[in-house]
Amino acid sequence: MNSLFAFTVEVLCGVVNLPTPSQRFNKNESGLDTAVETVAMVSMQIAAKEAEDVSGHSDITVSIDGTWQKSMGIRL
Repeated sequence: MNSLFAFTVEVLCGVVNLPTPSQRFNKNESGLDTAVETVAMVSMQIAAKEAEDVSGHSDITVSIDGTWQKSMGIRL
């Protein structure tokens, strides 16, 4: 487990008065990281292909921070 992540989880659990995750969780984390990364990559590839099919070209602007949700799709 990433030491910064482990420290953050430990602090968060202390703040909300919860026990820290067990070592069993830590053993499964690397597999979970791989699965999440794989799903994210496939999802992005599918979205890119759909956007390319709709627009007709591959030069597409992407917002990855969610600002389009806040501005309701209106560019300022």
